[in-house]
Amino acid sequence: MTLSPPKPRKSPSQRRSADTVETIMEAAVRILRRDGYAGLTTRRVAEVAGVSVGSLYQYFPNRQAIVADLVRRRITAFIAAVEAADIGGAPDLRAAVVAMMNAFLAEKRGSLWLSAILQGAMGEVHGRQIIAERLRAAAPALAARLSLVAGAPIDVRKLALGLSAIDGAIWEAAADDAETIATPAFRDTLVDILLAALGAA
Repeated sequence: MTLSPPKPRKSPSQRRSADTVETIMEAAVRILRRDGYAGLTTRRVAEVAGVSVGSLYQYFPNRQAIVADLVRRRITAFIAAVEAADIGGAPDLRAAVVAMMNAFLAEKRGSLWLSAILQGAMGEVHGRQIIAERLRAAAPALAARLSLVAGAPIDVRKLALGLSAIDGAIWEAAADDAETIATPAFRDTLVDILLAALGAA
């Protein structure tokens, strides 16, 4: 039996509710930065957010659901950065992938500290499953854009596999030496991984 990642109890439907959820998430990030995952409790998050524990429980049943939602938000931001990358003038597939990877890594470098902290909680919140699901959902649109540059169809399943491999490589690099991620050599390695997955190395 496959376990599903924890999810919020409900999604905010009104502006006030959305603001409350944002306040809760911002409080969680502040606690993670200062005290790490061990210091994150629903009671502490509610206290820092300035909301009652009951209000927090309307949206998040436990700290795992908060962290899982944070993982969803981060991978969504990374995908948005890739989708916004300008590849219209790329002369070939490699150049387009380089542009996408630059956008991805620029977004990633802004939250490396958070990735390092979340690393220890990924198993508990099924974080890799969350990321894989989001990458699979984003793959068709990314494949369509890359197909225009390549002049041939890009296999969506191969692209999703390549994106998952890249994500894994980044997590490993962040755990070993976060500074590695900022190097052109590492960027080129990720580009090679994706092109190899596409059969276009």
